[in-house]
Amino acid sequence: MRRVFRICGSIARDRFRRCGSCGRTSRADGQPRSGGWEDGAAMSASTEGRPGKYERSAGGLVMALVVTVVAVGGLIWLLGLFRPDTDNRPEELADYLAIVEEAQDAKLDPIYPESLPQGWITTKFEVEPGTDPALETGLFTDEEKFVGIQQEAAEPSDLVRRLVDEDATATDIFTAEGSVAEAWQGYEDDGGDSAYVAEVGDQSVLVYGSASAEELQGLIERLTTAPVAGPVVK
Repeated sequence: MRRVFRICGSIARDRFRRCGSCGRTSRADGQPRSGGWEDGAAMSASTEGRPGKYERSAGGLVMALVVTVVAVGGLIWLLGLFRPDTDNRPEELADYLAIVEEAQDAKLDPIYPESLPQGWITTKFEVEPGTDPALETGLFTDEEKFVGIQQEAAEPSDLVRRLVDEDATATDIFTAEGSVAEAWQGYEDDGGDSAYVAEVGDQSVLVYGSASAEELQGLIERLTTAPVAGPVVK
């Protein structure tokens, strides 16, 4: 049978009575309640050292993040296996010949390749204005090697030091019959670049880059000053 006690006129389901003078609660049989409101400290102390629910949740969150990162990384790697190689070559200068023709119309004598080896592209053709304009052509080979053609009123050795290497070493002379110049002095540097330079009228022409010496020689044989009259790729 349930025993019912009254505390301050209320029905209580516990056997405790509050003292009106001190505010303490005691059991109905006169025994002080063990702990009273001071039990809070004991209860707090009893929970020290035990991992709380929040800490366990944080640890689980970290583990979930690690698993997610690994999964995403694996997915990216897997997708990369089926992704075609990105073309890192610079953008082709599609209207290259038209620009050369404009330079010719402006009474300049640009030296340019009348055709390019298969797979090569032209990426730049610039004219530096002045009393003696300088012309610069940038090319890219099918093996992603850079080749430049510099034409300006300067000493051949100055062009080599400025655009190739100050310590470039002279190599053999390349003979190109039918080109804009017949004798081309070869150079190379410690970095593996090659170059050929020749005098054409009162200007010097430097063909240089990271392509092989043989590729540069093949390009030299295509150089011309003739009026533009055909496609750049042959």
